Amino acid sequence: MPQHTRRFATKWRNNLFHVLLMFTADKRGRSINSHDKDPEKHVPLLIESLSLEDAERCLLEVKLASPTFREDTILMDNARRSLDQRMRSIRSGGISQLGAKQIQYRPNAEQQCYVQVLRLDPKNAEAWTNLGTSLSVGETAQIGSDRYTEQQCYVQALTLNPKDVQAWNNLGTSLGVGEKAQIGSDRYTGQQCYIQALTLDPKHTNAWNNLGASLSVGVTAQIGSDRYTKQQCYIQALTLTPKQAEAWNNLGDSLGVGETAQIGSDRYTKQQCYLQAVTLEPMGPKYSNVWNNLGASLGVGETAQIGSDCYTEQQCYVKTLTLDPKHAGAWTNLGASLGVGETAQIGSDRYTKQQCYLQALTLEPKHADAWNNLGASLGVGETAQIGRDRYTKQQCYLQALGSKPKHQKAWNNLGTSLGVGPGWESAIQKAEMLRTGIDGH
Repeated sequence: MPQHTRRFATKWRNNLFHVLLMFTADKRGRSINSHDKDPEKHVPLLIESLSLEDAERCLLEVKLASPTFREDTILMDNARRSLDQRMRSIRSGGISQLGAKQIQYRPNAEQQCYVQVLRLDPKNAEAWTNLGTSLSVGETAQIGSDRYTEQQCYVQALTLNPKDVQAWNNLGTSLGVGEKAQIGSDRYTGQQCYIQALTLDPKHTNAWNNLGASLSVGVTAQIGSDRYTKQQCYIQALTLTPKQAEAWNNLGDSLGVGETAQIGSDRYTKQQCYLQAVTLEPMGPKYSNVWNNLGASLGVGETAQIGSDCYTEQQCYVKTLTLDPKHAGAWTNLGASLGVGETAQIGSDRYTKQQCYLQALTLEPKHADAWNNLGASLGVGETAQIGRDRYTKQQCYLQALGSKPKHQKAWNNLGTSLGVGPGWESAIQKAEMLRTGIDGH
């Protein structure tokens, strides 16, 4: 490494440590080691711990201090998402009460900079992309007499510069299922946006991960002369950037039981993919689902080691709900992992098996597995209250089947609850047909 480059690197790294230490202030309980080779990794978690105003200022200061951070799209995305999530929670209530002081949401300093650039130069494609990145879902920015959403910013950027790789990737993530954006005379789905990004830059890690997430099982996408499945897209992302937690989680989701995927010289099972993801992002709220997936991959009595700690299936679900108390799937799984009379502690409260299912259904009233499991947890003649209504065992199974008509376990349980007779025989037959895959409806 040439000496002048080393001096420059030392200078910005010292600046970065100064920024991080300025915001951590020992009272927050975070320790930044001045010999840490990758101080940037602390930024997303640090942003989660700060007040909104300090978090906005911290992100801007770090970007100014560290060229490595600016060039690392994964770290930038994680930090930006951490901040976006907090902004959304404030905007959802309009005003949030913090002690005796009320804080009204306002555009962050970074966003205001891009707005100023575009007021002076409306044809600055890079500024349009950056402005779009700084906007959250539902938020707009005013340029001249018009207001622009995140998606419209990317459209503006690509109209000016169709070779903006980051704009193509970001436009794809801003589009909903079945939604299209018009660039010139053509309309593009999210998947087509990722293909455009990868055609321009086959080494764009996030675009590979996003393309994989957009593909259905068995469907492929063509990049250059090759076609890629969902799983192969995640492998491409991880071959380029092995420390991308989201891609590890998605790869785990794509693997079947007993199936493995090769990254570099190693092969990984479903469970090992989740372990990789959790090791990289053990506390990020965005990755609460990884803990849920890891729990679901563990067998009875089996544990997963993260650092110096071992986690059972049940402890993984508790971890999920500690990070995200609104995860209906984790409430359902936690309930299923509890024995009769056993409870699990989330925050300051303890929950029984049945109470876990009630939590899941309060959050997601059409969760078929939660309805089926709630029915199974009820005794004969017992009812459970969801909202203003009470449900018997049988009614729970009917609710499950209303949400998911091909729920084999619910059909089987419904048949058992009906008692011996024509109804019982019909339900059991339906369950068996679904189990053996001969039901064509």
